[in-house]
Amino acid sequence: MRALREYLGFKEAKKFAEFLGVAPGTYYHVENGKPISKAIAFAMCRKIPGMTLDWVWLGKNDKLPHDIAIKLEKIMARAKP
Repeated sequence: MRALREYLGFKEAKKFAEFLGVAPGTYYHVENGKPISKAIAFAMCRKIPGMTLDWVWLGKNDKLPHDIAIKLEKIMARAKP
């Protein structure tokens, strides 16, 4: 989720949560590895053009727009140790 937040230009998790319309505390749990609730998943798909539930829940990027998939892959590759 941090990669998605970074891709969208949000430096703070709180601001991203506000953009999605969810409580920051609820979103923080997601960034720290907790399961994504339906409310957050649906908010992401509603607010982010091209976002899919396949990516949010399963990490599958084959249905994302190509440019988004490539950018997310690059961000996630940088974040790996």
